[in-house]
Amino acid sequence: MLMGPFEIARTFLSASAFINCTLNAKIDAYFMDYSIVPLMVQENYVRMIPRAEGSNNNEIQANRMKAFSWAADSLSEADLVERKIFSNQDWSLMPTHAIFSCVRPAAAVLGGMSGGIEFPK
Repeated sequence: MLMGPFEIARTFLSASAFINCTLNAKIDAYFMDYSIVPLMVQENYVRMIPRAEGSNNNEIQANRMKAFSWAADSLSEADLVERKIFSNQDWSLMPTHAIFSCVRPAAAVLGGMSGGIEFPK
């Protein structure tokens, strides 16, 4: 089934959709439009409210910040992989890029979303 970029982004950023998809289904969603899907995740992961545990509000907020940090680190690693793909024409790295640019950041900030999904600016 073909999906548009907003539906694909929901696959990654909606907790219920993310949990109910297999890793292969998430990678397949990335391949539906690998040029825009990582940008959709990158634009919208900051709108997430990650599930975080803690004994007090400060600890919960610190754990949420860690989740955003993990997501940002993964997106940074995705940029390195993407550079390798296009500079060396190493297309075998595309599934790795799917993991670093979409799956890992979404898993890090899994929770609710404040507002709707926006197109990359």
